Amino acid sequence: NLNSNPLLPTAVAIKNGTNCLKAAGTALEVLPAANCSGAASETWIIDARGAVHSGADPTQCLTNSGGLRLSPCDLANGAQNFDLSQPLALKQGNNCMDLAGGSMSDGTGYVLMYGCHGGGNQRWTGLTPNPDSLLLSLVSRRNLGQIVRLNQANAAP
Repeated sequence: NLNSNPLLPTAVAIKNGTNCLKAAGTALEVLPAANCSGAASETWIIDARGAVHSGADPTQCLTNSGGLRLSPCDLANGAQNFDLSQPLALKQGNNCMDLAGGSMSDGTGYVLMYGCHGGGNQRWTGLTPNPDSLLLSLVSRRNLGQIVRLNQANAAP
């Protein structure tokens, strides 16, 4: 009989104003509030080391390598470690996650890393490391995949 406590913390939305950050394959999009559905692809888990895991597939992490994208989580990949010490900012060095161009065109926006300036297009909510996410920051990608499967089995009725 499995314990009813989830193995992974609850994923939350990361938003710029009312617009939500969404995983679209390995790409990232920012959707207007009217198009945000609360789907797993619009949710994120931030672990204790500052890695941002996709809520749809926690084995995929936000990676700053030739642009922001998702790639397999790797404990040794420094491009997946973000600084969350400044409220409402996702930082790496002197760069912050930025809604490209400061706005959305054609109903979709895109993110990039850009020099931190504190503007509205760099202010994101939902950037709080989850105190229950220590497990995510300690396990290998292979083991994380097994934990995700166990978590899904545990959640099934």
